[in-house]
Amino acid sequence: MRREEFAASCKVLGVTHYELMDFHDGRLEFVDFSRAAERLVERMRRFRPNVVITFGMDGGMNAHADHMMVSALATAAFHWCGQAKRYPHLATVHQPDRLFYVTTNFYLPERQAPKPMPWTVTLDIRSVQQRKHEAFRQHTSQAPLMERTREMFEKYGAEEFYALAATSEPQASRQMTDLFEGLAP
Repeated sequence: MRREEFAASCKVLGVTHYELMDFHDGRLEFVDFSRAAERLVERMRRFRPNVVITFGMDGGMNAHADHMMVSALATAAFHWCGQAKRYPHLATVHQPDRLFYVTTNFYLPERQAPKPMPWTVTLDIRSVQQRKHEAFRQHTSQAPLMERTREMFEKYGAEEFYALAATSEPQASRQMTDLFEGLAP
């Protein structure tokens, strides 16, 4: 069911290529860390992204353990995919330019409050806000949560926040309004 919901959400967003891994919901903390990170390194080297986005180690707005593990795995993969000695049998080494953590300026009611990172990027998403809501609505198994949080997202949903967690080149932190700001096209 969750796989079908994800596929429907991607269709709404216009995502033409996506991959789902075979990890079980609520069990990510028990996977072999190195093997799981290797799978992400392989994909990063193959897709060669400039920017990687993941949850922060706070687990996102719902402080979910799977989200915390996704953060740890994606962060390791960001660093390791640029190192030739890490998984040398995989595709050509590639170092993404930036790693961002999703962060927030509000908390979900009735959930443990996360300890989010201060943001360095504020994105105005008003032009795509309805499409984002429609993509979330595709996750019918999450309907009760979405109904309980609808007012919160109506109030705060016009902006998204990201924290710059790592870069390929040393630099001072600064406020941005674009995840790709200053990167070569």
